[in-house]
Amino acid sequence: MMQNKLDQTIDETSRDLKKILKHVGHKKIADSINHVICNMLPIQNDKYIISDVEDVINERLQDYECSDKLFKGKTNLPKRLETRIGAKIMFLNNSEYKHKMCNGTLGISTDIKKETQEIKCAFCIKGGIVDIKITKQVSSFYINGALASRRQFPIINAVHKTQGLTLPDISLNLDSQMWEVGQTEQM
Repeated sequence: MMQNKLDQTIDETSRDLKKILKHVGHKKIADSINHVICNMLPIQNDKYIISDVEDVINERLQDYECSDKLFKGKTNLPKRLETRIGAKIMFLNNSEYKHKMCNGTLGISTDIKKETQEIKCAFCIKGGIVDIKITKQVSSFYINGALASRRQFPIINAVHKTQGLTLPDISLNLDSQMWEVGQTEQM
């Protein structure tokens, strides 16, 4: 089911690009690759969403460009989410554990409702597929004794998650981002 949905939304050119894993050493580079691949997906019937966080400290809304460094170690909710139907996504917390979903569960967005701020996603779990509506969630914590919170969808575009996978094709930069001399063998 998930593959059929993905096949419906991706043309031949972008499907070929998605077959090769690009393994990189920095999150910023992975985010850029995810952004490019997501933007290659067609937009169907205005079904896309761009969501900036709502960061609050002491009940005062903050400019997320300023608050992002303060919030970095407190929450994994992204400062911005841009996604559309057919995008590969990863769930970021354990709030849907009752559906056997946890931090790191991979899925695909299948519908987007801007007016209600809902993203419908299909997640592959042990024993089947969970089809669920994702809404914005609030993560609360303290910064220097002040109550703070971030409100955002608990997902990210995640073409790049590879831990534990068997991969038929990959692209690796064998540079100093991840490797030292002698760590790799000729393939």
